[in-house]
Amino acid sequence: MKRILSILLATATLVSLCACSKTAKDPKQTTAEQTTAQQTTASQQQDFTQEEIRAVSELIDAIGEVGYTSLSAINRAEHAYAALSDSQRSALTNAANLTAAREAYDALVSVPKRGTKFDRNVMHTGVYCFRHDLWNDEGMQKLVDAGVDVILSGSPDPTLLDLCQEYGVGVFASGIVPGWWGGEGDNAGTFDDLVPVEDYVKIASSFVDHPAIWAIDIGDEPSALDFEHIGVLTEYAEANFPTGLAYINLYPQYATNKQLGTKSYEKHIEEYVKYVDTDYISYDHYPYACQTEATFCNNLQTVADACRNNGRDLWIVMELSSTYRLLNRGEISVQAYTAMCYGARMLNWACWTQGWFTPDFQIVDSKGNYTVMYDYFSSINAEIAKFSDEYMGYTSVETFAIGNDNAYVSNAHTVTLNGGIQNVFCDLALTDNGTGLAGYFEKADGSGYGLMVANATDVYGSEGSNTLTFRVPFAKSVYATVDGVKTELSADENGYYRVTIPNCGGSFITVTRDEAAFFRAEVARSTAEDTSVDIDMSAIAVGADISAYTASPEGLAELGLEFVIASSDYPFAQALKNAGIALFATPTSYLGNPFAESKKAYGPYTFEAFYHTIDSVSDSSALYIFNGEKIDMSSLPKDVVFPFVGVYLDTSDEEFQDLISAAATSFSKAGKDWWAYLGTPGKLSAQQLSWQVWAALAFNAKKVILSDYSEIASDNALSAALKDTVSEVKDISPLLGNYKYVRTYALTASQKSISDVKFVSDISTDDSAIFGLYGNDSGAAIMVLPGDPDANSDVTVHFTLDGTEAEVTAYVGGEETELTKTGDGYSITLSGPDAVLITVK
Repeated sequence: MKRILSILLATATLVSLCACSKTAKDPKQTTAEQTTAQQTTASQQQDFTQEEIRAVSELIDAIGEVGYTSLSAINRAEHAYAALSDSQRSALTNAANLTAAREAYDALVSVPKRGTKFDRNVMHTGVYCFRHDLWNDEGMQKLVDAGVDVILSGSPDPTLLDLCQEYGVGVFASGIVPGWWGGEGDNAGTFDDLVPVEDYVKIASSFVDHPAIWAIDIGDEPSALDFEHIGVLTEYAEANFPTGLAYINLYPQYATNKQLGTKSYEKHIEEYVKYVDTDYISYDHYPYACQTEATFCNNLQTVADACRNNGRDLWIVMELSSTYRLLNRGEISVQAYTAMCYGARMLNWACWTQGWFTPDFQIVDSKGNYTVMYDYFSSINAEIAKFSDEYMGYTSVETFAIGNDNAYVSNAHTVTLNGGIQNVFCDLALTDNGTGLAGYFEKADGSGYGLMVANATDVYGSEGSNTLTFRVPFAKSVYATVDGVKTELSADENGYYRVTIPNCGGSFITVTRDEAAFFRAEVARSTAEDTSVDIDMSAIAVGADISAYTASPEGLAELGLEFVIASSDYPFAQALKNAGIALFATPTSYLGNPFAESKKAYGPYTFEAFYHTIDSVSDSSALYIFNGEKIDMSSLPKDVVFPFVGVYLDTSDEEFQDLISAAATSFSKAGKDWWAYLGTPGKLSAQQLSWQVWAALAFNAKKVILSDYSEIASDNALSAALKDTVSEVKDISPLLGNYKYVRTYALTASQKSISDVKFVSDISTDDSAIFGLYGNDSGAAIMVLPGDPDANSDVTVHFTLDGTEAEVTAYVGGEETELTKTGDGYSITLSGPDAVLITVK
């Protein structure tokens, strides 16, 4: 469901300080950000000194106990502290805690990585199975030219070792100590009997070191039942063998419980961390040969979480060969870029020559020929090498999916998009129904941020590309590396950056920003005067989503709108209040979606009231509808459900009515309210815009939210139509509030008549019309409008009552008119798209 929520308002985005705007003089800062900065300056004249001190103190306290995952909290507190004046710093009572936290973190991560013969701060690429007939200059040169610098489980034969030393290739040597492979799990728990520590003692006493031996291979895919013994062997090997690194590779997620020795893969990794003190975790996963593409990301997330929480490097063995066919370039590439999104620091591959896959589906086939995969693999490694040194200078913080859902990411327990990672990137989206993964990184010293993005729209190597769009408020510099080329990005007039990424490719994006301006803007927002405006959540009202537009409060008030949806740092929040307009403030992590996942009130804004309606419907079994797709609401997470219908006139008027009819019926039966989000006014005529509003209200929507407000504001005809419609809605709103909704009919001329409400015995029409029927103990109300928004002819409605005496009043265009009975009932003629409210008392 995470992707459905991100699609709802057509933008999937990352955490951000979302001060949005229409234009920007500085391409690196939007107008809203400039306005925020100006407001901040003005606010500082009102003396924000104590508020800034308080904010920094809270950030320091939020660090808590220092661990490997404390980097973001420490960086954020240090940035805020640096923005204070000397006098403010002297008044800060817990500054010493910040210093202590930084010292503790630096001490924690400054322990040198093990392995005395190769630089662990460099990205290395390894391969399995480098067979004997390639132990020559030509074979080694081809290996090095492809970007390989490690042979995994290689022979300790002096011939190979001497050759590797000459070409600068390391060997993770097998055969030095007794080998072990977990296999199908039949030998699980017997490692200590078969390979006692005494064997290692004997071998170590006579071991002859070689410069090319970078690590000693202890075992492959062991059971958790053997981890305690492996921990002992690892400790001994790293203390007594000159190479200083013991290599162990673990099972993938799709191994059986018998193989794992635990009831879950998460427990398997947990037990490894508990008993085996390596400073890395290595495992293998072959998505295509084993047909496990759908669990590739999930497997990465489990291991990446363990690595981040315990200060270990993530190493992965991926699929370079296959069982059924040769892989294409995209299938190799997407594995590498996805692994890097999760912070992988060593990329290993199986196999170079025949190993455990079909002989001729390798880099080198059974006859010694280099297959087309050699060129694919070489070019991918060359791409990555262009930015790998920079990438390795960042610390992986978290990973999440962006864009649409597909099988590759659907089972990934990706991190929920939230405001907890420094609010750097904003409004991330992939064009053309793209799917991707994004890994968020920070510099250890807080000097910059990174985003590793993998385009996973089609992980089977199809051609094509998607454009990544995003914003970085208060950016100082933004660079992106694609296809090995690093380019400085410039924001467009709305503050958006764009990077086109090949399918199955990736991009590493690096950012610096004005940290002091960011901090002061947050303080200014949190200390702003109360901006809440009372609004009746159950009454009819019309509002607009202005999240992508810095709208004028005066302009909004001129149109008569009663509320707007915008991010909580909206620069004109106080002006909105002064204009009597309520602000439903979304978090700073606003996704272009007012129904964001973080249920939190921001500052003095009315976001909590906004979520009150969510609570009122989240336990309903009614339908949640989006563009015709009906979803059982009980299947959605409770804190993200909203009675919402996204309505677009890209289809037909009848389909539009079907959507809102389903919402009205379902929520009415559940005793719940629903709101309508009416879409793409840029594609509508003024008549269609008005008709949409009235149609939603006739189907008992309590609030109407208009999207694409910038299109309305820039079109005089749309603005005029909206102003008139909102004025009429306000006239009838208090009247309609006296009645209870019964149901709505979408009636055609051929249906002739309906009857379903107290006091009204029959309604008929000479053309299609929509009737919203309401009642109370003393009367009834009928909201009626033409069924066709584009109709040019009048529609006549006739209705009869079940009693002889009644007062019948029609409200047309704000004018009240008492209807006179003619014959057996009452008639009224509708002109144009607007509704008429008829009350019967």
